[in-house]
Amino acid sequence: MNTQNLIPEVVDEMELIIDWDMNHQMGFVYETPTENVEALLPEGIYAFEARPGISLIFLGYNHYNPGNIIYGEPQDTFFEITRFILVQPDLSVDMPMPRFAFYVLQIGSNNKAFIDQEIEKLHLPSYYSPSLVVETDEPKLNAWAKDNDGAIQNYLNTHPKPYFRPDFFWGQYFVVENNKLYFGIWNWEGVLCLHQRKGDGGGGHLHPFMKDLQPEYFGNSYMQLITDKNHNLRQRFYQPRFLYNL
Repeated sequence: MNTQNLIPEVVDEMELIIDWDMNHQMGFVYETPTENVEALLPEGIYAFEARPGISLIFLGYNHYNPGNIIYGEPQDTFFEITRFILVQPDLSVDMPMPRFAFYVLQIGSNNKAFIDQEIEKLHLPSYYSPSLVVETDEPKLNAWAKDNDGAIQNYLNTHPKPYFRPDFFWGQYFVVENNKLYFGIWNWEGVLCLHQRKGDGGGGHLHPFMKDLQPEYFGNSYMQLITDKNHNLRQRFYQPRFLYNL
């Protein structure tokens, strides 16, 4: 799939500012009682419920290819881990229909330049861990994130026969920095297995990065996104805009 000619430079007055090149990604979504996440959301942002009383937590990892440019310098390969809450999208935005909408709790990485840029350009709450590593099994269907402080997140595939296909979709995110709420959009392009097989999909551990999310919050697997180990993927971000003071 090559959608480069379909990628607009501006969407709803927000300019394309970041274009990441990655070699592998996992995004796992877990069911949790809504009461576990309501207090973590800012005013005006509401959890997306899979069914009444059950909301969704997203844990992810990204493995970046060497050569991504940050502050004018090509980077070595590095890792990123994420933790989000799935929220209701803003359908009034002049953009393609978003498949996902996230409230960003935190991202983490072993690359300091990446962390600095994520804070500066996207306003993301960020955690720098130089010892962070994400290990995968050989088929790259399961992964384990850890650093010198211990285990952080596990991603356990629940699909017995994953099927990969090209895909392209859009998403939204909301984030708070210094009591200011920001809104951003992104798009995704790659080859993936996206499925909703139930089972033990892993989850989070007791770790400084996982503050506010206890291990028992991660219930049944709701959805899993796993990219094909033989294909790179792209994820692009647009300049977020300020919404209002909290």
